[in-house]
Amino acid sequence: MGIFNLSSRKSKLERLFEKSRADYEDACKKKTLSSTLTFRIKLARRAKANIDKSFIEAATQTEKYENLKEIYYEAELSGDDLVAPVWKTPYQLIKSDNGVIVSFIPDDYSKEVFSLARAYQTCQISAGKTALIAESIMSNICSELNVNMPISVLQFIASSKDENEPSETPDRGSDHDALSTTKEN
Repeated sequence: MGIFNLSSRKSKLERLFEKSRADYEDACKKKTLSSTLTFRIKLARRAKANIDKSFIEAATQTEKYENLKEIYYEAELSGDDLVAPVWKTPYQLIKSDNGVIVSFIPDDYSKEVFSLARAYQTCQISAGKTALIAESIMSNICSELNVNMPISVLQFIASSKDENEPSETPDRGSDHDALSTTKEN
């Protein structure tokens, strides 16, 4: 009977994944005491780390894939055996001062971050638009968690955008901003 119990047990990591998802869903529903503002902010910050890490992983996988395609093309090989990167999970293991924690974001957002990273890495979308879409995803997560504070994601994209894209200067005499970032309630 001991053998059956061991095989039916979930791994510690699987239990942490389930807890991470349950925490997020409970915080969104506001049904538990654990959905205090402090806890919801903690989940939002974990979501930020998840988005950043997921984006980097997807972009890295895409870069490796695209480089292999180029090598195959130059060698006049078919490349039929190459497999494009695919989305795998909405969970990320995040290193913190207190060890490793599990972060969860809903599948739809996770898949969108994955697709966004692939499009960015293959130059199908600009850095500015990438940053805007990622901020929108994070804003939706904050809204679901009822966290009314801006949390920036993909700041490394914004940095590279500032370095690589020419800045636009407003005309003299123009006293309005081209973009307003204030959020209306």
